[in-house]
Amino acid sequence: MMEQSGQHTSPADAVRRALSEQHSLLQTHESALWELSTRQTETNRRLAELINFLQNSVPQSTSPELAPDPVPPARSTFSEICPPTPERFSGHLSRVFSHDGAKITYVLSLLSDWAEARFPSPASYGCTFDDFLKEFKQIFSQDSDKIFNSCELWE
Repeated sequence: MMEQSGQHTSPADAVRRALSEQHSLLQTHESALWELSTRQTETNRRLAELINFLQNSVPQSTSPELAPDPVPPARSTFSEICPPTPERFSGHLSRVFSHDGAKITYVLSLLSDWAEARFPSPASYGCTFDDFLKEFKQIFSQDSDKIFNSCELWE
């Protein structure tokens, strides 16, 4: 067999080269599979957290064979909602809350009276997280805000 450079190659050299290329390709595939496996494990962990959250959010019936009494549907309160505690922030934005509603839900799950009065539906907040924080600080901030205090004088 003759290569383009004019050198003769043996069939064994061609087989070695093909095996080397296959080995490199297999290593690349193995790395990709490990990465996919890691991502799948993380996805499964998050799914388990969501399932746990949803199961704990919905009251479980103790006797499914008995028909429930006709009771008007109870409104969910924030004290009943227990989203999973977020992981300690590592600096990776992909590990933080995915949207404003998730951030607000987490903060409100730690509160009761004010949250339930201000947000009657835990499904919809009608504000961004920044708006929520602004209002939250106005209500709970210990720092005196001259503008806020002057507004109280008019009430």
